[in-house]
Amino acid sequence: MPKIINSDEKRLEICTLAYERLIEEGVAEFSINKFIESLNMSKGQFYYYFKSKEKLIFETLKIKDIEFVEIIKENIVKKSNFLEKLVEYFALILNEEEKIFIDARKIMFESIHLYLNPKYKDEMKSCENTYINMYEIIEGIFEKEIEKGFLKEDSKKAIKVILATIDGMYYHSLIIDDYNLKETIMDYLIETTNQLKR
Repeated sequence: MPKIINSDEKRLEICTLAYERLIEEGVAEFSINKFIESLNMSKGQFYYYFKSKEKLIFETLKIKDIEFVEIIKENIVKKSNFLEKLVEYFALILNEEEKIFIDARKIMFESIHLYLNPKYKDEMKSCENTYINMYEIIEGIFEKEIEKGFLKEDSKKAIKVILATIDGMYYHSLIIDDYNLKETIMDYLIETTNQLKR
């Protein structure tokens, strides 16, 4: 009797293997043909699950994003003050110790061109839940600090500015060689914390 394959499980398995390969080889060197060969499946079988290399990359990153969000949430809970929680929130950019974040940064940097390409607008839409979840996390951080009386009542208005500013800092770091991203973000978060405090 032939083995029944669960389509979602197979997609997850392929994405897990793709992520490992993307970390090893990098996005630019990732060969879809070699990858399909390593799966011991035909191209037809592979393209049943993923229509292109780019769709595989987006799906893989989407799955990993869910994992990162959970890790970030768990790490935030362990922190006691507002600044420490913000640093954990931006772990994908700031954490230089944990391999999971170092690898994620590498893939994020190497795949940024896909996110900026209007051709992949639909794939980008699939990443929207990650942004919604992350926004809810930072809102929660602010709400708790307002309740504790640490932050001003209207400090949540600053969230969008903080997110946009740090995104801008990240993009600067991709362009400018000697841009110290971690130091710049830390200085900004400290200054912002002081401005938002009661």
